[in-house]
Amino acid sequence: MNRSAKSDSIDTHHLSSAILDNMVTSTLMLDEQLYVRYANPAAEQLFSQSARRIVDHPLSQLIQHASLDLALLTQPLQSGQSITDSDVTFVVDNRPLMLEVTVSPISWQRETLLLVEMRKIDQQRRLSQELNQHAQQQAAVQRSHPGSCMESAQVDWLAR
Repeated sequence: MNRSAKSDSIDTHHLSSAILDNMVTSTLMLDEQLYVRYANPAAEQLFSQSARRIVDHPLSQLIQHASLDLALLTQPLQSGQSITDSDVTFVVDNRPLMLEVTVSPISWQRETLLLVEMRKIDQQRRLSQELNQHAQQQAAVQRSHPGSCMESAQVDWLAR
């Protein structure tokens, strides 16, 4: 198969931009003061605002309430390692958003920025977590009161 020279060289700048713009994951780039330097279309949708209104503003202005201290998002700048929290709630426009948030340090144009990826935790996953917690609680009750659970099951069966 013969390829032209043009197809062999890829403009990585445009490719990177196309990838970010088409990701379903909401992605922000923040500076060390947590000002938004970039927002992809998925982030625009998450925050219900255009990138023009998001960029150059502090993250704290986009979020009415956060279940985590936003200052913790800067940890990767010191450690050089990514962090992930899979149980974050941001309140945006009076609506709670349950998210998994990953923050990674990246170098770009001689400065270190924070790449923030936010994925909505869907209702099914939330229900699965609640069911798992319920099962753990039931197991703990059975361990602490083994006879009462059996007696309860027997009473239920006899009542039929």
